[in-house]
Amino acid sequence: MAELVRDLNAFQPVILVSYPTVMALLANEQRDGRLKIKPVFVATIAEWLGQAARDQIAAAFNCSVRDTYAASEFMGIAFDCKKGQLHVNSDWVILEPVDAQYQPVPSGQVSRRVLITNLANRVQPIIRYDLGDCITLSPDPCPCGRALPVVQVEGRRDEILSLPAQGGGVVKLPPRALANVVDGTPGVRCFQVIQTAPEVLTVRLEAAPGSDSLGVWERVACRIRDYLSAQGLPSVRVEKAEEPPRRDPVSGKFRNVWSELKNMKR
Repeated sequence: MAELVRDLNAFQPVILVSYPTVMALLANEQRDGRLKIKPVFVATIAEWLGQAARDQIAAAFNCSVRDTYAASEFMGIAFDCKKGQLHVNSDWVILEPVDAQYQPVPSGQVSRRVLITNLANRVQPIIRYDLGDCITLSPDPCPCGRALPVVQVEGRRDEILSLPAQGGGVVKLPPRALANVVDGTPGVRCFQVIQTAPEVLTVRLEAAPGSDSLGVWERVACRIRDYLSAQGLPSVRVEKAEEPPRRDPVSGKFRNVWSELKNMKR
């Protein structure tokens, strides 16, 4: 974080785009006076943006905060309006909310997954691809006046992990940074990293078919330990869970990183 703050202070960005969890950490740095930038616009991507986090970020940077809905298969699925509603760019993309049997779900009802068709990609057509997200199409028009469809998205709600530093204090790890360490390991098909004790990370891991499960786990554990050591957390223990990764029972998505320590200060 210190390096990121230093680089941002030197660069002085006009527009700032990042995950909500990372943006919340940067907002803390700005509020405490270590980060000193003046963006005119902040956009969040990839993770769910709650109202409390939106207010925190807007207050810290004193600028507009806008949320987006995007995926690798189509980057500009939806953007929010001044009323905070996500509007689907339906002239470029088709979203089909469906149930577990891939049958259409009516407006106002939460889907089990969503199919996406990219109308702009003629090089590699993507037609009715299962994104796995749970969405709700609004049956009502948006008060902002735009005619584009309004959608609510149940995105991943990964959490910032707070781990005790060796010299005292707390080191906060952005969930996407930790997830990228695991996701970038060859042979990983699916994973979840859970803080189960103040200095313990438990990893649920599923290796890709044909991979050496033990070898994949050893590589994952080594990469996580190296990452933790680089953050000043060499004493944090990394353990392998007996159970495989599991979907969230409400959203149906795979959360990647969260803490089970609800009382720990963040």
